[in-house]
Amino acid sequence: MAHEAVSVYIDDAAIRVLRLSGRRPKEWARQPLGQGMVRDGNIVDEEGVASELRRLWAKHGFTPHRVIAGISGINCMYRFLTLPELPSDVLPEAVTREASRAFGVPLEQLYVSWQKIADNPGETVVYAAASARSTIDALVRTLRKANLNPHLLDIAPLAISRATAKPNALIVDLETASLDIVVKIASMPEVVRTVPLTPSDDPSTSVGVIREELQRAVTFYNSGHPDYPVPEDTPLLVAGLLGETKDVWQDLLGRAQRPIDV
Repeated sequence: MAHEAVSVYIDDAAIRVLRLSGRRPKEWARQPLGQGMVRDGNIVDEEGVASELRRLWAKHGFTPHRVIAGISGINCMYRFLTLPELPSDVLPEAVTREASRAFGVPLEQLYVSWQKIADNPGETVVYAAASARSTIDALVRTLRKANLNPHLLDIAPLAISRATAKPNALIVDLETASLDIVVKIASMPEVVRTVPLTPSDDPSTSVGVIREELQRAVTFYNSGHPDYPVPEDTPLLVAGLLGETKDVWQDLLGRAQRPIDV
């Protein structure tokens, strides 16, 4: 029997739940939230959101109470850290020191997760992601008040970057209240941007913002990699509200010409 899992994602507009059997989606549910219950990815009304979660679980009969919780990218940061070649037992301490410098925020205010991605001659490269403690703590408290156990946490734009096997991609995920953009090169999320939006279910109202933010992300990557800019054949992958609105896809690129897919 395939293992069943439930993921939950909470943003300013709604709670979204996906039930999977193995890797196959089985059920999708959405519960709108009142204005101000969640603000810029931060849960403000923990009791109110927990009540909506319990209502959603009862309505759909979700049985697993161990959930994978998605984290909004609004309050997250990402860095590539280059360190001297070090023994594995001292690497965590070195990463902590370098992350404190690179993020520019006291680590007491962050949860930091990292992964070694390369061992080059004389150096080690680490990818680090940081989330605001206040955001994570409020999310975990809210889920527990709803009798749910968040046994895994995943940052939304990094999760969607892993969802495609394409090594190079420009990923745009438009949700009701936020926009995620990822410049993925050689299978790494080189640039990740999350922009809060005024809640709307009409993608056409956000086309100008999406085009501007996408161009900004590509320009930022190219400025740091003048010898290896984003290849011209890199596809644009759209998700979320953009998935079924093909009429606006080309407008997202402006004059650029790239393959577009979902």
